Amino acid sequence: MVREIDSRRVAIVAAGAILGGLVAIVAPTVVHSSSQVTVEDMIPTLATPRSADDALPDDVDLSQLGAVDPATVRSLGNDGGTGFWVGLGESSKVCLIMTLSEGGEYAGSACVGQRDFYDGGVALALSDHTGSTIDEVEAYLLPADVDATSLQNSTASTSGESRQSETLLTNRSDDIPDVPVEVSRSGAGDFLFRPFASDLGVGANVD
Repeated sequence: MVREIDSRRVAIVAAGAILGGLVAIVAPTVVHSSSQVTVEDMIPTLATPRSADDALPDDVDLSQLGAVDPATVRSLGNDGGTGFWVGLGESSKVCLIMTLSEGGEYAGSACVGQRDFYDGGVALALSDHTGSTIDEVEAYLLPADVDATSLQNSTASTSGESRQSETLLTNRSDDIPDVPVEVSRSGAGDFLFRPFASDLGVGANVD
C-alpha cells in the first residue's frame, strides 16, 4: 500500500491522506532563496555507486511514489525496523521514501523540487493504523550543509538505529523540537527547521 504526497499541494495548508490504514503527511516547505549547488552537493549519497544495500523491498512500486528513478535510489539506513531511502523522482524532484515493514507492504514518499529542498529539506510522516497500536514515524532529510547536531540525540541507539545519513532525523532517535528552530549551515544564511508539530494540527483522513 503506497501513497505519494506532492508538497506543492500543501504550500499553504497542511494536508494528509489515508490509504488502507496508512496515513501520510507532508510538512509544507517555503522557498526563501535560490541556490547554485547541485543535488549531489545537497545529498552526497546520490553521488556514490549504487549497491545491493540500496534496493527497496520487492513490494514497493516506485511508479506510485513520485515516479522515482530506481537507478537514483540510495538507502539512508533504518531506525527501529523502519527503512529510509532517497531518490530522484519526476522532474528530478528529491524524494524521501519510507517503509514501515520489512516487506515494504506499507510505504510512502514525499517529493519536493531541488530548490525547495535546499531551502526546507523534505519531511514525511507515516502512521500505520492496521494493528492494535498506532505506529507513527516522522522523518526529516536536510541538505548536507545544514548542521543538524543540535537536533540529533547521539545517545539514542536502543531503537535499532542504523542510519547512514547524518542529515536524516527521525522522531524515534532524535530530539525533534515542537517549534521551528534556526540552525546554522555552511552555505549562505541559516536554515529554519520546521517540525510537523509546528505546522500540522490534524491530518485529513480520506476513507
